[in-house]
Amino acid sequence: MNYQLRKGEVVTVLASRAVAAVWVLSGRVWITRDGDPRDYCIEAGTCFPSPQAGRLVIEALEEVSLSVVVQQPASTAARVILSLTCQPHR
Repeated sequence: MNYQLRKGEVVTVLASRAVAAVWVLSGRVWITRDGDPRDYCIEAGTCFPSPQAGRLVIEALEEVSLSVVVQQPASTAARVILSLTCQPHR
């Protein structure tokens, strides 16, 4: 799923095990995840992994293009590629 957001716009993603990650293609976003006391500022070219179910609130800090990556259960290769390229944020 791809999104184009203007500064200040918000999208909420109800993450399940199928949601693998959020890729920021351009711009910067602010991400808040249910059950996580931290917030994350993610810049273009960066991946935010979503290994757990819950709600992700994504706010555009400027014009942004992002992609929510959904993995298919039958696609083991896609999961392996994601696990190699998408490292957790600290």
